[in-house]
Amino acid sequence: MLQLKLYQMNKKILNHFRINDPILHSYALQVKLSPTKKDSLKNYFYRLCREIICQQLSNRAGEAIFNRFQKLFSNNTIVPSDVLSIPHEKLRASGKKIFFLMAIWG
Repeated sequence: MLQLKLYQMNKKILNHFRINDPILHSYALQVKLSPTKKDSLKNYFYRLCREIICQQLSNRAGEAIFNRFQKLFSNNTIVPSDVLSIPHEKLRASGKKIFFLMAIWG
């Protein structure tokens, strides 16, 4: 049943690109998309922070830096207002990749 739902979701994605971006659609057909999973995490700011911190790093290094960053927040919940309230020195202590996040909010 899950495989059928994932197949249907991929079909919707491919149909979207077929209509809106035929070039990308043709590439997607060539690489044979693997089944996608619906993401239940709705905290988009959390996901953005995680992606920025972990990009271009090994999984282990990215996780280590992100975990240090996440521990700065109560209940490990990352929201923009809390990020702004943390002193820059504390943020920097999490790791060098935090500079990329800090560039977002100045």
